[in-house]
Amino acid sequence: MKFRGWQAGVAAGVVTAGVALLDAAGGFAGLELGVYDRFLRWQPLPDARTSDVVVVAIRPEDLPGRERISDRELQALLQKLIAAQVAVVGVDVIRDVPVGSGAAGQKDLVRLVNRQADAPQGNIILTCLLPEAEQRGVLPPPGLQNEQQVVGFADLLPDGDQVVRRHLLYVETPEASAERQTCQARYSLGFLTALTYLEQQGYRLTISQGELWVGQRPIRRLSADAGPYRGLDPAGYQVFWRYRRIALPSVTMTQVLQAQTPMPLRNRLVLVGYAGGLAKQVATPLGKVDSVAFHAQSAAQVLRVVLDGESRLWWSPRWAQGFWLLLWSGLGAWVGWRLQRRWEGTLLLAPGLLILLTWGVSMLGGWVPLVAPGLAWLGTGLWVWWWLPRPLAVLRPQLSLAVPGATTLDPKGRYAINPKPLSEDGLGWVYEALDQHLGKRVVMRVLKLLPSPHRRAELRQTFVAQVERYVALDNLHLIQILDFGLTKQGFPFYVREYLPGVSLQQRLRDQQQLSPLRAVYLVRQICKGLEPAHAQGWVHHDLKPENIFLIPTGAKPPLEELVKILDFGLTQWINDSTANTAIAANASSFPYMAPELLAGTTAQPSADVYSLGVLLYQLISGHYPFPLTDTAPFSQWCHAHQHLDPTPLTSPATAQGLEPILHRCLAKAPRDRYPNATALDEALQTWQTQQTL
Repeated sequence: MKFRGWQAGVAAGVVTAGVALLDAAGGFAGLELGVYDRFLRWQPLPDARTSDVVVVAIRPEDLPGRERISDRELQALLQKLIAAQVAVVGVDVIRDVPVGSGAAGQKDLVRLVNRQADAPQGNIILTCLLPEAEQRGVLPPPGLQNEQQVVGFADLLPDGDQVVRRHLLYVETPEASAERQTCQARYSLGFLTALTYLEQQGYRLTISQGELWVGQRPIRRLSADAGPYRGLDPAGYQVFWRYRRIALPSVTMTQVLQAQTPMPLRNRLVLVGYAGGLAKQVATPLGKVDSVAFHAQSAAQVLRVVLDGESRLWWSPRWAQGFWLLLWSGLGAWVGWRLQRRWEGTLLLAPGLLILLTWGVSMLGGWVPLVAPGLAWLGTGLWVWWWLPRPLAVLRPQLSLAVPGATTLDPKGRYAINPKPLSEDGLGWVYEALDQHLGKRVVMRVLKLLPSPHRRAELRQTFVAQVERYVALDNLHLIQILDFGLTKQGFPFYVREYLPGVSLQQRLRDQQQLSPLRAVYLVRQICKGLEPAHAQGWVHHDLKPENIFLIPTGAKPPLEELVKILDFGLTQWINDSTANTAIAANASSFPYMAPELLAGTTAQPSADVYSLGVLLYQLISGHYPFPLTDTAPFSQWCHAHQHLDPTPLTSPATAQGLEPILHRCLAKAPRDRYPNATALDEALQTWQTQQTL
């Protein structure tokens, strides 16, 4: 079919709207998040701040035979860290009830935290869990003087796949009853630890128009439709961090207690928590990590934003995502047109470019969708590639099944057919039939075209014009058409004379190669059949041995066979037709296709000259001009026709004078070939005359 702009517009518009609706409903959120995770793993290690944050890991070997650290041990660990002059310590260890040393040990721990709250450095941040639904959460130890200053919540926000990509930084202070049954923390553990560290360096937290600012750096808040999310509950102050594959410095509890740390801890931000088999695991886009490592990474990200000026994760607004969808849908229409039912390896460049662009944006700290535009590209491309006036028509079985057996196919019942087709190819079916009016054997050619009911008259009109143009050629070497019309099912058909003889394809099966004189004689007859059509600029488009028929004449060589050309112009007419088609690329045509036909450009008579050059080469040598076989895929034939030079002829010796003619026929550029069949016939006649002298 001929590709039309309005078809591309309809396809792109409908597909874009459909994909956009699915996207708005959250249909691609999970896939987009999975792509986001994958791109994070592909990013190289950044040159980012890591030395400010240290993890103190409490491992199983630090607590032999136990799973929890006692209050006394925790107090001793914190005192060692304070003595090492750390800036701030975040403790990812729940202390809601006394552990190991009774109420006295817990009170001493609380006393240490309260004392350090007013110190210029060495502040201690404890942990609690916020209430949720029917649960009241987990409280910090009682007796803390300013809970919001020294307690951060350790709550996480996992997505549906239990991966934590969002961070809850801030919540409004929950209401507390007289019995003090809720956690009073306002900031997350990692965020509060980082804020405390930054305040010691002169940075202050401010809230302007509902947005958090640390110094001069804003921290962007998630909306309900931020990035790949759709319909997100934005309760609290949620952010979308840029995860980084950074290994933070780590020391063990034993090393701290024995003052044998491999690095100085002075002025560091320290996170203390369980590790190894004692730790709670948190699933992140970069894999599972210990809970303390997660909070340490959260604190490190705040420091990178404020102190290093690292750009925050950004994403395109919804209107830009809609434009992005439409752009790739339009590109899909272009690819579908380029494909034209043929495979081209270069078409893979489009999805590759989409992946590369999306990954490149993620490298720059941004997010743009990949799944939705990829689906829009594919959907529009397939639609345009297999355009039907009514999209549901592709489901109709008539387009892929042979014409059902019947006594007659034509509406008037004139031609009684043998229900079993003589042959079937990419264009249609061939039946042997009996003309019941004349009692004469004929052949009926039924084409794989099926118009919608309201377009049947349009197809008939164009088909009549095509046949009338063909009949007007009136050439001895063109097959004679006796009748034409539409079958009862709506398929176009024409009736042609029954020919005794064999196709050139069958002749080549029986006799692999012909003598040069015999081959030239046959090709000159084909040229004679093409001459009147080429004079009008009309091209056959599908010259190959299957479409050349040899009829015995009873004369002496070289006049013993008459050449007839079949299916003149049918391939192009079917592709230009407005009907629904089930035509697939026919592999038997690949070896004879001119380079410009493969590129999808308008063919001139020189395209038929190229096909005749391949055919003449094959008749003389017994093989194709290129080192390929009938089973070679289309991509290899495409490369050969467009880039490879023909293999030099080695035999027979009488064919050597034909090489200049063959090379001109097989030139890659149409302008370098014989312009039409008449010019080629004259060149072959000159060679033939020289052979008889």
